[in-house]
Amino acid sequence: MKCPRTIHRLIRQTLWVFWILGASGLEAQTWQAIPGGRQRPLVVAPEGGTGFKAVPSGRSGILFTNALDGMRAITNQIFHNGSGVAAGDVDGDGRCDLYFGSIEGGNRLYRNLGDWRFVDITTTAGVGCRGLPTTGVVLADVDGDGDLDLVVNTIGSGTRLFVNDGHGQFRDTTEQAGLERSSGAMSVSLADIDRDGDLDLYVANYRSTTLRDEPDTRFRLKREGAATMITAVNERSVTEPDLVGRFSFDPSTGIVEHGQPDVLYRNNGRGVFSRVPWDQGDFVDTQGRPSAVPFDWGLCGLLRDLDGDGSPDLYVCNDFASPDRVWMNRGDGRFRSIPDAAIRTTSRFSMGVDVADIDRDGDDDILVLDMLSRDHRRRQVQTGSGKAPMVEGNSGRAQVMRNTLLLNRGDGSYAEIGQLAGVHASEWSWTPRFLDVDLDGYEDLLVSNGNLRDAQNVDFVREVENLKSDRRLSRLERLQLRARFPRLDTPNCAFRNTGRLGFEEVGRAWGFDVAGICPGMAVADLDGDGDLDVVLNQLEGPAVLLRNDSPATRLAVRLRGQKGNSQGIGAKVFCLGGPVSQSQSITCGGKYLSADEALLVFAAGSPTNGLRLEVHWPSGHRTRFDQAQPNTLVELEEPVGPAPARPMIKTSPEPLLREVHLTPGWTHQTKTPQQESAQLLMPRRSGNPAPGVGWFDWDRDGWEDLVIGAGNRAAPALFRNLGKGDFQAVSRPKNEGSRSRTPGLLGWPTPTGPSKLPAHSGPMALGDVDGDGDLDLFVGGTAVPGRYPEATASLLFINEHGQWTPDPGSEALLKEVGLVNGAVWSDLDDDGFPELALAREWAAPAIFKNRRGRLESNSADWNLNAFSGLWTGMAAGDFDGDGRMDLAMGNRGRNHRWNASAENPIQLFFGDLRGDGSVESIEAHRDPASGHLVPWLTLDELGMAFPSVLQRFRRAEDYGRATLQDILGEGFKAMKSLKITTLDSMVFLNRGSLWEAHVLPIEAQFAAVYGLAAGDLDGDGRIDLLLNHGSWPTDSDIGGHHAGLGLLCLGEGRGTFRVLSAAESGLRIPGEGRGLALADYDHDGRWDVAAGQRDGPLMLFRNHQARPGLRVVLEGGTGNPDGVGAQVRLRGRSGFGPMSEIHAGSGHYSQNATTLVMTLPEPCLEVWVRWPGGRITRQEVTPDLGEIRLKHDGPDR
Repeated sequence: MKCPRTIHRLIRQTLWVFWILGASGLEAQTWQAIPGGRQRPLVVAPEGGTGFKAVPSGRSGILFTNALDGMRAITNQIFHNGSGVAAGDVDGDGRCDLYFGSIEGGNRLYRNLGDWRFVDITTTAGVGCRGLPTTGVVLADVDGDGDLDLVVNTIGSGTRLFVNDGHGQFRDTTEQAGLERSSGAMSVSLADIDRDGDLDLYVANYRSTTLRDEPDTRFRLKREGAATMITAVNERSVTEPDLVGRFSFDPSTGIVEHGQPDVLYRNNGRGVFSRVPWDQGDFVDTQGRPSAVPFDWGLCGLLRDLDGDGSPDLYVCNDFASPDRVWMNRGDGRFRSIPDAAIRTTSRFSMGVDVADIDRDGDDDILVLDMLSRDHRRRQVQTGSGKAPMVEGNSGRAQVMRNTLLLNRGDGSYAEIGQLAGVHASEWSWTPRFLDVDLDGYEDLLVSNGNLRDAQNVDFVREVENLKSDRRLSRLERLQLRARFPRLDTPNCAFRNTGRLGFEEVGRAWGFDVAGICPGMAVADLDGDGDLDVVLNQLEGPAVLLRNDSPATRLAVRLRGQKGNSQGIGAKVFCLGGPVSQSQSITCGGKYLSADEALLVFAAGSPTNGLRLEVHWPSGHRTRFDQAQPNTLVELEEPVGPAPARPMIKTSPEPLLREVHLTPGWTHQTKTPQQESAQLLMPRRSGNPAPGVGWFDWDRDGWEDLVIGAGNRAAPALFRNLGKGDFQAVSRPKNEGSRSRTPGLLGWPTPTGPSKLPAHSGPMALGDVDGDGDLDLFVGGTAVPGRYPEATASLLFINEHGQWTPDPGSEALLKEVGLVNGAVWSDLDDDGFPELALAREWAAPAIFKNRRGRLESNSADWNLNAFSGLWTGMAAGDFDGDGRMDLAMGNRGRNHRWNASAENPIQLFFGDLRGDGSVESIEAHRDPASGHLVPWLTLDELGMAFPSVLQRFRRAEDYGRATLQDILGEGFKAMKSLKITTLDSMVFLNRGSLWEAHVLPIEAQFAAVYGLAAGDLDGDGRIDLLLNHGSWPTDSDIGGHHAGLGLLCLGEGRGTFRVLSAAESGLRIPGEGRGLALADYDHDGRWDVAAGQRDGPLMLFRNHQARPGLRVVLEGGTGNPDGVGAQVRLRGRSGFGPMSEIHAGSGHYSQNATTLVMTLPEPCLEVWVRWPGGRITRQEVTPDLGEIRLKHDGPDR
């Protein structure tokens, strides 16, 4: 008798045989009629694992290599862009066939015979295209007759169209179709842009030859006024058709070559096209003016609905400094450029683009590829910089040399989060494809990469330049030097979507790490099992088939459209009932040089799940099928007849806040300290932290006035509150007596301020440290000019009879605190005496326990030392409603190249390496590949400060392999170091003897958080948190600091938060956010907001939607008239609400109003106050009361 294990193995083998047999006869499987279509079961492999397995060419019969002659590769670098692959059923037998483009040697069409066997039918089909260097290819029903035609792009011969007779034989109809036949065309995309029922065509053009391949080109220049014009090229006038727009002269760079304009073709029916002009109103800029003709280096254009209105929009990837173009369809086939502020960062060398709803929030997100390596050594060699330069186009939109991931906010704007998501680097990349490989409901990401020459290798660039300078070389000799550059055979990348706006690289685990040069990639269900397999068209390498072996349940969907759009291109399909709600769109082409099969695959979850499909057709029709079953293929047909009126686009909710404008306005202007230039390797430009923002009643008329700190010891700006929301600018503030009540809070001195205030000081905060009824002053340390990260001493000034004097008891304690960015006095242990909490840079948060006027450090006792970060500011608030003050702190966030943890901290080494008394600082990290401590600085950057490094390391390759200790030599031992272990903005919940740390929501990590403010913004009785995002000020970076607009996090009463979108909150702070402060400036019982922007205007937001609360005004003694430091709670029938506290200095160089706005979810019965020093008073109130004034000398209860 066989053992159970043997029986189980035999059963599995039998099932596998049946699966193989089933897979070879899919066309014979039974279709079942369903309402509006048909369905059939899928035969899914009974076992397997997530990922892919290569199918040998001997098995498949695909014996194709996209070869490139060595001389052609040297003399025309455009050929390096490669060729694509297209997938589709050309003969109507139900199996997906494959068409491979080739630079030379002819293209190939392979018919799918089933069971992973293919046969070459190129000759009989008539689509060899021999002699046409092919780039982009697409199989699409261009003439609307129900079968797939073929579009082929070429270098030098434009776009070709081959019409299918329905049986897999094609006829060249390029001339009749009206297509351009001489351009250097790349990718192609099709969609019905004008809703007339047929497919229109977009061709991304590059060029056929470039100046890089023609080094002997001669130019004739002419001076016209202040401009230099090019009049002739090789004695040919620039007015000749092929030279129009091709060259321009830039005073800083010289001759600039431009690409060819892309072409949009409108289908006039039956595959005959007319060219849409760029400058006649079909394309308009953000102001509605006709577009200029864009002479861009086009690589890829994707026609796809981006904003959910049912019309295909257009994203165009452009190479070099040509900006990406994003055109939004106005609903009739005419396009308007997306607003500049909607997308603030794009890739610089944009290759390919793909779109998916990565977080399953219902909005589609965009990924664009570039060329940044994942490897430290290769980055040092390829770009010469771990920090690639950012280029600002005319729109002010940053271009960065890395992948960019644009997260759709749902309001027409995008946050660029490529670095936060972990997909910013994937080597020299070509084609992205979102595909749910593991079928968990979240689309993963596949990226093909590699290049024929490592053209960015700085070592070989220098070697070639040296050879050129040795002697005069002929044109051919100069071009032949390119052969010295090595091939760039890098493994393709696969990123698993974790479902939390994060991806992890799993290329090797999933069998996708094919090493080669893979410009062309398409996905298709080649074996009929309902998941998508991968096809790669390598340059100088064989074609690769990767079989998807996932055993997970799935639901495959194919559409049958009406009229000229037989595949339902542009339709959006929703799948409900699976592990998560999912949506995908049917596209045609739009991938880099390639085109997928028109098949969608959804994760089904449990085999017993009941699934529902909804189809939104581009015509406006809607289809719904409620009985879809896992492991089936469903075909749905578009309804006939006129489509119903399109439903109204959902309107945005009424926002909580509404921006109002100060008249006149106020704009901050940076004055960068000159001393910073003394530090050549300054890791960040400290500049100044302004503008801070503060609310206080300057003229004591009962209305909170607005003060903005300009920084750098400049005078503040004052706006006097005239009542009910009107303000008046005050040019020369008077009433110094009121001014003295808030000295230095915004970074500016006062006549009655401390006589020993440092020339360079950080944030300030007031509190009654010793409980004597007057306010004492803390002044935080800031960077010593020219010696970052060394800091000035932090100081405490005690108020004695109206004069501040340094506190000798805290001098030693505060001297070495370091760089302070935020300070707040808050009673954290409920004894009536405020503790001092500090947000520090390159250090952990610090808390100094107040022993009745004597400070002592106990951060270690309160378990904060594990959270070393780049803390930017802090706010105190009772976020969990337990009556204890918690702390929220801003940090750099995750959307950058750094990734800090306790196991792998980021370190800053600093010291006098030159021996001249100066301080230089070097940031370093652990290289994941080698485990070595390495710098981000490039060889050239470090050599600028230490020329001796250039003597020891002649090649970037050697420098990239060296450790920081190898690079600095003996000087390394003399360096001091600091480290950080977390970059998340966080909230720390006060548990009495320790702090419970929680990371703020992921949206808070999109950018550095500077300003923070705590208060009940929506009036639900729970403390909310308001954040002001800004960039981390570095000289240059690989970008990613433009993703924040500020954020309103609604408290849930447990120390957790629910983030409101910008559309819901109304909070949009588009610039470099800094200070933030709250006040009920119009006395309507709602918190309003003032937000500062570095080098930008002050922004004011009025709260008009919150449930009004009780205004609580405290009247303290002479030395503390506003009751700073007092803690207040409201009590209802169910008990006490959260604690509030009056602060003078908090957030980031800012101050909230001292009048509190407080709410309960039920009527308020009593106001409870603990005054500075510990005295408690209680006051009963009526539920309809709008404002209450309480005096410090009131009765105890």
